[in-house]
Amino acid sequence: MKKDQPQIVDSSGHPLRTESVQWGPAEKHFVVHSNTPELLTLRLFNYPAWEAMVNGKRVETQTTDVTGQMEIPVAAGRNDVRIHFGRTRDRTIGGLASLLSLGLLLAAWIKTRARAAVGEAA
Repeated sequence: MKKDQPQIVDSSGHPLRTESVQWGPAEKHFVVHSNTPELLTLRLFNYPAWEAMVNGKRVETQTTDVTGQMEIPVAAGRNDVRIHFGRTRDRTIGGLASLLSLGLLLAAWIKTRARAAVGEAA
């Protein structure tokens, strides 16, 4: 993906008239104006955790073949597009595994410190 590429282009690769409201790491919100129905291509990899809404309705995203970029269908006219990076099961399981590992590490450290304190007292 080229960094100098526009954030949003139409199916021909041409930039569209957009109003960027927010373009953060986990939230994207923009308004796009199109004369015809379009398949927008975003400068954004289409990970499964991205959830897209157009005009308040959830839409299924598509993925470009070569670059893996997100594609979003929009109707002609003004479209309010919101994209949110949500939770997936693998991310939730990974977080729980990390928390469990931290708990085990903390318990082992406390147990080691307690043994060391008993050994010093004797």
